[in-house]
Amino acid sequence: KVKYWMTFNEINNQRNWRAPLFGYCCSGVVYTEHENPEETMYQVLHHQFVASALAVKAARRINPEMKVGCMLAMVALYPFSVIRKMSCSRRNPCVSAMCLPTFSYAATTRLMC
Repeated sequence: KVKYWMTFNEINNQRNWRAPLFGYCCSGVVYTEHENPEETMYQVLHHQFVASALAVKAARRINPEMKVGCMLAMVALYPFSVIRKMSCSRRNPCVSAMCLPTFSYAATTRLMC
């Protein structure tokens, strides 16, 4: 019998609503020009967390020994002071998107991953 189950893969990747690719790859969300992408991202995550919790609850009813949860992406995080020195992050906005939320996106062009 399968003992380990995963509800969602790399659920934390879509936290970056400025890079629409993550929302699409992680949950199938395509932001429209009329939506507030940040608000939509939080609503999507809320529903994914609820769905994951319901799946865990159902799995435990079936077999209390099952191990069920979501997968988190391992993301390298760098402090803001180091980011300025990293030439790769300036050339590749996808790398910059993975940095701490305090990173200033005002200096970055539109993220194209």
